Amino acid sequence: MAPSLNHPSAVSFIDELKPVNTEAAEYYGGKEQFSRGRTYSASFAHGYNPKRAPAFGDEWHSRARRMSHDEKSMTAPRRFLIDVEETIRVVLEQEDTDGDFQISVTDAGPKLMPLGTATSNGFKTFDVRGTYMLSNLLQELALARDHGRKRIVLDEARLTENPVDRLSRMIKNSFWHALTRRIDGDGLEIICADPKNRTGRINPRIYVPHGEPAMAEYYRKVAKEKPHLNLDVQVLPPHPDDPVFVKSLNNKPGILALEMNEVDDPRSGGKTLKGIPFIVPGARFNELYNWDSYFISLGLLIDGQVNMAKGMVDHFIFEIEHYGKILNGSRSYYLCRTQPPFLTDMALQIYNQLDRSDIEANRAWLKRAIQAAIKEYNTIWVAEPRMDPKTGLSRYRPDGLGIPPETEATHFTHILEPFATKHGLSVLEFSERYNDGTLREPELDEYFLHDRAVRESGHDTTYRFEKRCANLGTIDLQTLLYKYEVDIGTAIREVFDDELELEEDFDLAPFPVTPESYASTYRERSKSRTQTSAEWFDRADWRREIIDKYCWNESKGLYFDYDTVQEKQSLYESVTAFWALWAGCASEEQAWKLLSHSLKKFEVLGGLVSGTEESRGKISLDRPNRQWDYPYAWPPHQIMAWVGLERYGYLEEAQRLAYRFLYMMTTAFVDFNGVVPEKFDAVKLSHLVDAEYGNQGIDFKMVPREGFGWMNAAYQVGLSYLSTGMRRAVAACTSPEVFFGNIAIPPPISSQNYASNAGTDPLNLAMDALNLSEPGVFRYPAVCVTAVVVLRLPRSLISAPTIFRWASPMLPSTLITLLTPLLNYGFYNLSTLLDTVGLGSARPPPTLRFELRQLHAVSPTNARVVFSDISPRNPTDSSQSLLHDQNIPYSVRTRRLKSTRPRSREAFLDARRRSVRFGESVALGWEEDEVAGPDVEKRDTLLELAKMTNNAYLEPGEAGWYDLGGEWNVVSPSPILSPQSIHISSTSSNSVSLTPLAGNRTQMGFAGTSSRPQTTPRLCSLSRAPQQPLSAAEAPQPRKTSSTTTFYSVAAVLV
Repeated sequence: MAPSLNHPSAVSFIDELKPVNTEAAEYYGGKEQFSRGRTYSASFAHGYNPKRAPAFGDEWHSRARRMSHDEKSMTAPRRFLIDVEETIRVVLEQEDTDGDFQISVTDAGPKLMPLGTATSNGFKTFDVRGTYMLSNLLQELALARDHGRKRIVLDEARLTENPVDRLSRMIKNSFWHALTRRIDGDGLEIICADPKNRTGRINPRIYVPHGEPAMAEYYRKVAKEKPHLNLDVQVLPPHPDDPVFVKSLNNKPGILALEMNEVDDPRSGGKTLKGIPFIVPGARFNELYNWDSYFISLGLLIDGQVNMAKGMVDHFIFEIEHYGKILNGSRSYYLCRTQPPFLTDMALQIYNQLDRSDIEANRAWLKRAIQAAIKEYNTIWVAEPRMDPKTGLSRYRPDGLGIPPETEATHFTHILEPFATKHGLSVLEFSERYNDGTLREPELDEYFLHDRAVRESGHDTTYRFEKRCANLGTIDLQTLLYKYEVDIGTAIREVFDDELELEEDFDLAPFPVTPESYASTYRERSKSRTQTSAEWFDRADWRREIIDKYCWNESKGLYFDYDTVQEKQSLYESVTAFWALWAGCASEEQAWKLLSHSLKKFEVLGGLVSGTEESRGKISLDRPNRQWDYPYAWPPHQIMAWVGLERYGYLEEAQRLAYRFLYMMTTAFVDFNGVVPEKFDAVKLSHLVDAEYGNQGIDFKMVPREGFGWMNAAYQVGLSYLSTGMRRAVAACTSPEVFFGNIAIPPPISSQNYASNAGTDPLNLAMDALNLSEPGVFRYPAVCVTAVVVLRLPRSLISAPTIFRWASPMLPSTLITLLTPLLNYGFYNLSTLLDTVGLGSARPPPTLRFELRQLHAVSPTNARVVFSDISPRNPTDSSQSLLHDQNIPYSVRTRRLKSTRPRSREAFLDARRRSVRFGESVALGWEEDEVAGPDVEKRDTLLELAKMTNNAYLEPGEAGWYDLGGEWNVVSPSPILSPQSIHISSTSSNSVSLTPLAGNRTQMGFAGTSSRPQTTPRLCSLSRAPQQPLSAAEAPQPRKTSSTTTFYSVAAVLV
């Protein structure tokens, strides 16, 4: 039953028309409006409700009252008149069966809700169906409640909004705003909340850096003006990152002050301080983070929030100046460690989008950022203990003492238990004594050294770094520092006229790096000379050499971490190897090996996993999964790979990976009430992660309000990689395997017997996987039942949309995405399917008969393409010797293919002449035609073409060569003919030719008349050349070919 409406009698509720897909503040803002209603519309106020619950099965809805005066526009959009509170109650009661205040595919409700239409003043109803529409309804109702609305007129278009557009809009206009924080008097209450605080004290505390007296005074003033906050203001010592001091703050955690602007104070008429806004990751991470902020800034720049991103760089400059480094996070317990460095690229990305009206101010801002990066580089990343002077590799190796206080209470219990047992103490007692230094355990000190390094790496935690992270020169850190060096050199050369004076005084790290130079106590000072681009480019060249020396593995085609203690590579396969592409330190050959040999190790259905399953090892109760290992996918890894692949020209691969990840995000958004989590299980396409902390960003009620910082950014960045067609396919939740053709649609069974080596030959085994196991029964269990149902339906009703019109409320979108193309395939080939199971006419398919017509080759003297015609069945032709009298006709199965051709040859030639001679573009009429081509959906034809393609790379008799029988002749290259030779066979009508092709991707093709311009493929030889060189008389002569002939490529199946 539809939710009831309660409004004053004798009136109808109206609402002004507003833009449909706008933000909640605009859509639900304003006051409710009433007008005098028609007499029937007031009946609800007296308890009369003619609506009934929807009927199912063979029953139908009860006949509605006839109301001729009810407006029913065929063009106007449908709108609903809704009582907000009552509808929320009914939706949750009926659909939220697991009680989590979300509507998802896991809920067992009917997935159907009738709503009263606005045109009938709520009297007539229309059914809202399916998880996506109902979850959107719940979200809209929650937003309307937020804006104080009791009743709303809701556009149906907001419930059926394109999910890609909806999510992107929510990120741009809602999520970023909800994640915005500011550290000042107005923002302290929100930013000081720390879910990681386990001390029990919830009153806010702020630490102000030494040397900022105005800032300290400001916060003391705030504490006096807002006594309810109980704000504790503390000033840090000059060197706040001393490990002993930082450990002393573990029981007094607090927020660290960040950069502020001086602004006019309207109350006093003087000046005051105001915090610069920034974006936090979200969920339990309610502070400014280092590498999260870089990826967040990429999303902000796409969404036009340049000033927000610029403010985050200002905070990083402030942190380097006052805290000595860009902190892991802006909390007191993070003072000793940093995170992966991205400052230079972040600053340059923002600089390129700053308003050009004040160039000098922009240059001054970039100068501050580059100066800060140079300081951080010299004092942190290439300074000991992070620098290993022997190899020149930098490491994640932060200072610190004791147990990291920001972790979950039981996170280290399994580590501490043996030591507690050894001393006869409980885990809690041992932890307290170990932290205060009463008990010393060198083995435990070593463990927490590596644990802090893992957290500094950002990859906390992973078996890649287990008990060794502080010793590893990781490939990701080396590539980031290479990018630092290149960025700093480029900025100095391009923006600062190849000279940059440093304003802050600090030690410069020795260069070149040697153990002797680092052992010396002498250090050059930063203000002693100007910085030039040549020095930084020399550093970058040197770092690229040590990356190749220590991290690149030629035999495996992958970069690895290098253990500076064991002096060997750590062979854990990590997707961060692709960061070398992002930084630009890989050669073209290395990039190709990464792509061709290693990408497949990490690419799964939902994008790139963090590491390989083999490297992770077996998982058990004693060895649980870690969140930065297989099978989990994280936004930073995706974005870095996309950008890196695009940088080296592999745009198609970048688009494919972006599509996979955005598909996973979109299906979760559609199926799980708009969720945008921290990470995904990319193998299961699930955000329901059971590893360590679980997942973040999934605990919300009714409407998602924040998403998660870098996941939001990944969506916006990923969309910039997709074409219009790819974006539409993601919105339709089209699986990547369907969209990119990696799932072969099962064809009907062929009647031909393939018994000869079918059980052992890998190509036959691969082809069997494409087939039906029994007539009428697919190998995919989900389709078996559907196939039976389809055969019993009238033919007029057999279509995927018809089936899913009633099935969609009961099936998740991911399953529908898989079933739709499978069913569409079956419906499109229904007659063939019926013939297979004995219900059709079983007419034999037509065939194409081919004879050899031409031999194409490249002349060895002038590199021109030459041709040799072969007359059909003419044994006196001189070229017959090339084929040893094997020019016999052969045939292949066919299917009808649509093609286009010019309406007249004369018009085509005239248009071509005008284009070539005068550069004119002439509108040319085309007409559609059908031609017969090889039926690559038939198993035997596809298998034959695949074998031909395989043979293109082998010699007759070589291992892996397939004997095609007497129907096909074999021609191979010789010194007189280039390997770029092909063998063309044509039908008697010259309408279709079959040509073996090979290129970057192994393909087979057939040629026919078409409107599309020809793209010349790289060709390989499938024909046997003469044993003796051709004489001058026998040499083929060049000739022109038809300009309307083009190649249709069909991917061959190879194992």
